[in-house]
Amino acid sequence: MKKLFVIGTMVLAAMQASAQTQVQGVQSSKTQETVKVVTKEDNHLFNHLGIGVGLGVMNGLSFELAAPATNYLALRAGYNFIPKLKMDVDFDTDFSDMSAATRNDPAFKAYQIPEEITVEGKTDLGTAHVLVDIYPFQLSSFRVTLGAYFGADKIIKVYNKNDGDLIGVTNWNKDSQDPTKLIALRALNGGKLDKVGFDMGDYFLEPDDKGNLEASIKVKKFRPYVGVGFGRAVPRHSRVTCNFDLGVQFWGSPEIYMKGANGEEKLEKTDLSGEGSKALEIMSKVTVCPMMSLRIVGRIL
Repeated sequence: MKKLFVIGTMVLAAMQASAQTQVQGVQSSKTQETVKVVTKEDNHLFNHLGIGVGLGVMNGLSFELAAPATNYLALRAGYNFIPKLKMDVDFDTDFSDMSAATRNDPAFKAYQIPEEITVEGKTDLGTAHVLVDIYPFQLSSFRVTLGAYFGADKIIKVYNKNDGDLIGVTNWNKDSQDPTKLIALRALNGGKLDKVGFDMGDYFLEPDDKGNLEASIKVKKFRPYVGVGFGRAVPRHSRVTCNFDLGVQFWGSPEIYMKGANGEEKLEKTDLSGEGSKALEIMSKVTVCPMMSLRIVGRIL
Protein backbone atom coordinates (compact mmCIF):
# COMPACT_ATOMS: atom_id res chain seq x y z
CA MET A 1 0.00 0.00 0.00
CA LYS A 2 2.74 2.37 0.91
CA LYS A 3 4.56 1.49 -2.33
CA LEU A 4 1.43 2.33 -4.35
CA PHE A 5 1.10 5.68 -2.52
CA VAL A 6 4.72 6.59 -3.24
CA ILE A 7 4.40 5.60 -6.92
CA GLY A 8 1.16 7.62 -7.26
CA THR A 9 2.77 10.69 -5.70
CA MET A 10 5.69 10.49 -8.13
CA VAL A 11 3.34 10.16 -11.13
CA LEU A 12 1.32 13.23 -10.01
CA ALA A 13 4.50 15.25 -9.56
CA ALA A 14 5.70 14.27 -13.02
CA MET A 15 2.34 15.23 -14.58
CA GLN A 16 2.39 18.62 -12.80
CA ALA A 17 5.91 19.34 -14.00
CA SER A 18 4.93 18.36 -17.55
CA ALA A 19 1.90 20.67 -17.40
CA GLN A 20 4.00 23.60 -16.16
CA THR A 21 6.48 23.01 -18.98
CA GLN A 22 3.67 23.05 -21.53
CA VAL A 23 2.23 26.28 -20.07
CA GLN A 24 5.65 27.93 -20.15
CA GLY A 25 6.09 26.77 -23.73
CA VAL A 26 2.76 28.27 -24.71
CA GLN A 27 3.60 31.53 -22.93
CA SER A 28 7.03 31.64 -24.60
CA SER A 29 5.41 31.02 -27.97
CA LYS A 30 2.91 33.82 -27.34
CA THR A 31 5.74 36.15 -26.31
CA GLN A 32 7.60 35.42 -29.53
CA GLU A 33 4.44 36.01 -31.54
CA THR A 34 3.97 39.32 -29.69
CA VAL A 35 7.55 40.35 -30.51
CA LYS A 36 6.95 39.46 -34.14
CA VAL A 37 3.72 41.47 -34.18
CA VAL A 38 5.41 44.46 -32.58
CA THR A 39 8.30 44.20 -35.03
CA LYS A 40 5.86 43.97 -37.89
CA GLU A 41 3.82 46.90 -36.64
CA ASP A 42 7.01 48.90 -36.32
CA ASN A 43 7.14 49.00 -40.13
CA HIS A 44 3.58 50.26 -40.56
CA LEU A 45 3.03 53.49 -42.49
CA PHE A 46 3.03 56.61 -40.28
CA ASN A 47 3.15 54.64 -37.03
CA HIS A 48 5.26 57.38 -35.38
CA LEU A 49 5.21 61.18 -35.43
CA GLY A 50 8.08 63.57 -34.90
CA ILE A 51 8.45 67.32 -34.51
CA GLY A 52 11.47 69.44 -35.36
CA VAL A 53 12.72 72.97 -34.73
CA GLY A 54 15.70 74.31 -36.65
CA LEU A 55 17.78 77.30 -37.61
CA GLY A 56 19.56 77.75 -40.90
CA VAL A 57 20.92 79.84 -43.74
CA MET A 58 18.06 80.83 -46.09
CA ASN A 59 15.82 78.64 -43.91
CA GLY A 60 15.47 80.99 -41.00
CA LEU A 61 13.57 79.51 -38.08
CA SER A 62 11.88 76.29 -39.22
CA PHE A 63 9.09 74.18 -37.71
CA GLU A 64 8.07 70.81 -39.13
CA LEU A 65 6.26 67.53 -38.58
CA ALA A 66 7.67 64.21 -39.78
CA ALA A 67 6.58 60.59 -40.08
CA PRO A 68 8.36 57.42 -41.26
CA ALA A 69 6.85 55.66 -44.28
CA THR A 70 9.19 52.63 -44.20
CA ASN A 71 12.66 51.92 -42.84
CA TYR A 72 14.00 53.65 -45.95
CA LEU A 73 11.61 56.61 -46.34
CA ALA A 74 10.31 59.48 -44.21
CA LEU A 75 8.05 62.43 -45.02
CA ARG A 76 8.43 65.96 -43.68
CA ALA A 77 6.30 69.09 -43.95
CA GLY A 78 6.81 72.47 -42.33
CA TYR A 79 7.26 76.23 -42.50
CA ASN A 80 10.41 78.37 -42.58
CA PHE A 81 10.02 81.76 -40.94
CA ILE A 82 12.37 84.51 -42.11
CA PRO A 83 11.60 88.07 -40.88
CA LYS A 84 10.79 90.59 -43.61
CA LEU A 85 13.79 92.89 -43.65
CA LYS A 86 13.68 96.51 -44.74
CA MET A 87 16.78 98.34 -45.92
CA ASP A 88 17.63 101.69 -47.40
CA VAL A 89 19.23 101.51 -50.84
CA ASP A 90 21.15 104.56 -52.06
CA PHE A 91 21.55 105.39 -55.74
CA ASP A 92 23.93 107.94 -57.24
CA THR A 93 22.06 110.13 -59.75
CA ASP A 94 25.21 110.79 -61.82
CA PHE A 95 25.01 114.53 -61.16
CA SER A 96 27.59 114.58 -58.36
CA ASP A 97 30.32 115.98 -60.65
CA MET A 98 28.33 119.09 -61.58
CA SER A 99 29.78 122.42 -60.57
CA ALA A 100 28.06 124.46 -57.91
CA ALA A 101 27.19 127.13 -60.51
CA THR A 102 25.48 124.58 -62.75
CA ARG A 103 23.68 122.98 -59.84
CA ASN A 104 22.36 126.40 -58.80
CA ASP A 105 21.25 127.21 -62.32
CA PRO A 106 17.48 127.86 -62.20
CA ALA A 107 16.97 125.62 -65.23
CA PHE A 108 18.44 122.65 -63.35
CA LYS A 109 17.04 123.49 -59.92
CA ALA A 110 13.56 123.21 -61.39
CA TYR A 111 14.05 119.42 -61.53
CA GLN A 112 15.12 119.15 -57.88
CA ILE A 113 17.35 116.14 -58.48
CA PRO A 114 19.69 115.44 -55.55
CA GLU A 115 23.14 113.90 -55.91
CA GLU A 116 21.86 110.74 -54.25
CA ILE A 117 18.39 109.22 -53.98
CA THR A 118 17.35 106.78 -51.27
CA VAL A 119 14.68 104.14 -51.85
CA GLU A 120 13.58 101.32 -49.59
CA GLY A 121 13.98 97.60 -50.24
CA LYS A 122 11.95 94.85 -48.53
CA THR A 123 12.52 91.10 -48.57
CA ASP A 124 9.93 88.29 -48.42
CA LEU A 125 11.73 84.94 -48.14
CA GLY A 126 9.44 82.88 -45.87
CA THR A 127 8.50 79.47 -47.31
CA ALA A 128 6.61 76.24 -46.63
CA HIS A 129 8.07 72.86 -47.62
CA VAL A 130 7.21 69.22 -48.30
CA LEU A 131 10.19 66.82 -48.37
CA VAL A 132 10.90 63.12 -48.75
CA ASP A 133 13.95 61.67 -46.97
CA ILE A 134 15.49 58.59 -48.62
CA TYR A 135 17.78 56.43 -46.45
CA PRO A 136 19.91 54.21 -48.73
CA PHE A 137 21.24 52.22 -45.77
CA GLN A 138 18.85 50.91 -43.11
CA LEU A 139 21.40 51.13 -40.29
CA SER A 140 22.71 54.59 -41.26
CA SER A 141 21.21 58.03 -40.72
CA PHE A 142 22.67 59.38 -43.99
CA ARG A 143 19.92 60.47 -46.35
CA VAL A 144 19.14 62.07 -49.69
CA THR A 145 16.28 64.56 -49.60
CA LEU A 146 13.96 65.48 -52.48
CA GLY A 147 10.96 67.79 -52.40
CA ALA A 148 9.83 71.35 -52.92
CA TYR A 149 9.54 74.72 -51.23
CA PHE A 150 6.61 77.11 -51.72
CA GLY A 151 6.80 80.88 -51.21
CA ALA A 152 5.82 84.33 -52.45
CA ASP A 153 7.03 85.10 -55.95
CA LYS A 154 8.20 88.62 -55.01
CA ILE A 155 11.31 87.95 -52.95
CA ILE A 156 12.47 91.60 -53.03
CA LYS A 157 10.51 94.79 -53.58
CA VAL A 158 12.04 98.25 -54.10
CA TYR A 159 9.99 101.45 -53.78
CA ASN A 160 10.29 105.13 -52.89
CA LYS A 161 9.36 105.94 -49.30
CA ASN A 162 7.35 109.11 -49.92
CA ASP A 163 4.61 109.36 -52.53
CA GLY A 164 5.68 111.41 -55.56
CA ASP A 165 9.12 112.36 -54.21
CA LEU A 166 10.82 111.31 -57.48
CA ILE A 167 8.77 113.61 -59.72
CA GLY A 168 11.88 115.65 -60.55
CA VAL A 169 13.54 112.54 -61.98
CA THR A 170 10.37 111.77 -63.96
CA ASN A 171 10.36 115.29 -65.47
CA TRP A 172 14.07 115.11 -66.34
CA ASN A 173 13.68 111.76 -68.12
CA LYS A 174 10.63 113.03 -70.00
CA ASP A 175 12.33 116.26 -71.12
CA SER A 176 15.48 114.39 -72.15
CA GLN A 177 13.40 112.78 -74.91
CA ASP A 178 12.13 116.15 -76.16
CA PRO A 179 14.23 117.36 -79.16
CA THR A 180 13.44 121.01 -78.38
CA LYS A 181 15.15 120.74 -74.97
CA LEU A 182 18.15 118.59 -75.85
CA ILE A 183 20.74 121.35 -76.21
CA ALA A 184 19.91 123.03 -72.91
CA LEU A 185 19.81 119.77 -70.99
CA ARG A 186 23.09 118.55 -72.47
CA ALA A 187 24.74 121.78 -71.36
CA LEU A 188 23.45 121.29 -67.83
CA ASN A 189 24.70 117.71 -67.61
CA GLY A 190 28.20 118.23 -69.03
CA GLY A 191 27.29 117.06 -72.53
CA LYS A 192 25.64 113.83 -71.34
CA LEU A 193 21.98 113.11 -71.64
CA ASP A 194 21.46 109.84 -69.86
CA LYS A 195 18.19 109.12 -68.18
CA VAL A 196 18.28 109.15 -64.42
CA GLY A 197 17.48 105.74 -63.00
CA PHE A 198 18.60 102.78 -60.97
CA ASP A 199 20.22 99.49 -61.91
CA MET A 200 18.84 96.17 -60.72
CA GLY A 201 21.27 93.79 -62.37
CA ASP A 202 20.84 94.14 -66.14
CA TYR A 203 17.64 96.15 -65.75
CA PHE A 204 17.13 99.91 -65.67
CA LEU A 205 14.46 101.27 -63.33
CA GLU A 206 12.92 104.72 -63.50
CA PRO A 207 9.97 106.34 -61.72
CA ASP A 208 6.51 106.54 -63.32
CA ASP A 209 4.62 109.67 -64.41
CA LYS A 210 3.62 110.39 -60.81
CA GLY A 211 7.17 110.29 -59.48
CA ASN A 212 6.87 106.87 -57.86
CA LEU A 213 9.07 103.85 -58.23
CA GLU A 214 7.97 100.30 -57.44
CA ALA A 215 9.85 97.30 -58.75
CA SER A 216 10.23 93.72 -57.64
CA ILE A 217 12.41 90.68 -58.22
CA LYS A 218 10.20 87.67 -58.94
CA VAL A 219 11.03 83.96 -58.83
CA LYS A 220 8.95 80.78 -59.03
CA LYS A 221 6.44 80.12 -56.26
CA PHE A 222 7.09 76.37 -56.62
CA ARG A 223 10.79 75.62 -56.06
CA PRO A 224 12.17 72.07 -56.36
CA TYR A 225 14.72 71.06 -53.72
CA VAL A 226 17.51 68.46 -53.58
CA GLY A 227 19.92 67.90 -50.73
CA VAL A 228 21.72 65.53 -48.40
CA GLY A 229 21.80 65.24 -44.64
CA PHE A 230 22.35 63.20 -41.51
CA GLY A 231 19.84 62.18 -38.86
CA ARG A 232 16.48 60.41 -38.79
CA ALA A 233 13.43 62.63 -39.25
CA VAL A 234 11.83 60.64 -36.40
CA PRO A 235 14.33 59.26 -33.84
CA ARG A 236 14.39 55.47 -33.53
CA HIS A 237 16.29 54.72 -30.34
CA SER A 238 15.85 57.96 -28.39
CA ARG A 239 13.31 60.69 -27.91
CA VAL A 240 15.47 63.59 -29.13
CA THR A 241 18.29 63.89 -31.64
CA CYS A 242 19.91 66.37 -34.06
CA ASN A 243 19.64 66.61 -37.85
CA PHE A 244 21.83 68.38 -40.41
CA ASP A 245 20.72 69.41 -43.92
CA LEU A 246 22.59 70.85 -46.90
CA GLY A 247 20.94 71.46 -50.28
CA VAL A 248 19.74 73.85 -52.95
CA GLN A 249 16.39 75.36 -53.84
CA PHE A 250 15.81 75.89 -57.58
CA TRP A 251 13.76 79.05 -58.05
CA GLY A 252 14.55 79.74 -61.73
CA SER A 253 15.87 82.86 -63.41
CA PRO A 254 14.72 85.97 -61.51
CA GLU A 255 12.55 88.41 -63.46
CA ILE A 256 12.17 92.14 -62.85
CA TYR A 257 8.72 93.75 -62.83
CA MET A 258 7.91 97.46 -62.71
CA LYS A 259 4.62 98.93 -61.58
CA GLY A 260 3.35 101.54 -64.00
CA ALA A 261 0.14 103.04 -65.38
CA ASN A 262 -0.85 99.67 -66.89
CA GLY A 263 -0.09 97.65 -63.77
CA GLU A 264 2.95 95.42 -63.39
CA GLU A 265 5.03 94.98 -66.50
CA LYS A 266 7.97 92.65 -67.03
CA LEU A 267 11.16 94.53 -67.94
CA GLU A 268 13.61 93.53 -70.64
CA LYS A 269 17.36 93.81 -70.24
CA THR A 270 18.77 97.18 -71.23
CA ASP A 271 22.10 98.91 -71.74
CA LEU A 272 21.01 102.21 -70.24
CA SER A 273 23.42 103.46 -67.60
CA GLY A 274 22.47 103.94 -64.00
CA GLU A 275 23.73 103.43 -60.47
CA GLY A 276 22.52 100.48 -58.45
CA SER A 277 22.93 98.37 -55.36
CA LYS A 278 25.42 95.50 -55.60
CA ALA A 279 23.22 93.30 -53.41
CA LEU A 280 20.19 93.80 -55.68
CA GLU A 281 22.33 93.19 -58.75
CA ILE A 282 23.50 89.83 -57.35
CA MET A 283 19.99 88.78 -56.30
CA SER A 284 18.64 89.55 -59.77
CA LYS A 285 21.00 86.98 -61.32
CA VAL A 286 20.90 84.09 -58.83
CA THR A 287 18.98 81.05 -60.13
CA VAL A 288 19.49 78.69 -57.16
CA CYS A 289 19.28 79.30 -53.44
CA PRO A 290 21.80 77.35 -51.30
CA MET A 291 20.43 76.21 -47.93
CA MET A 292 21.94 74.80 -44.76
CA SER A 293 20.23 74.06 -41.46
CA LEU A 294 20.63 72.36 -38.10
CA ARG A 295 17.50 70.94 -36.41
CA ILE A 296 16.55 69.37 -33.11
CA VAL A 297 13.94 66.66 -33.67
CA GLY A 298 11.90 64.65 -31.20
CA ARG A 299 9.52 61.68 -31.33
CA ILE A 300 6.14 62.54 -29.80
CA LEU A 301 4.21 59.38 -30.78
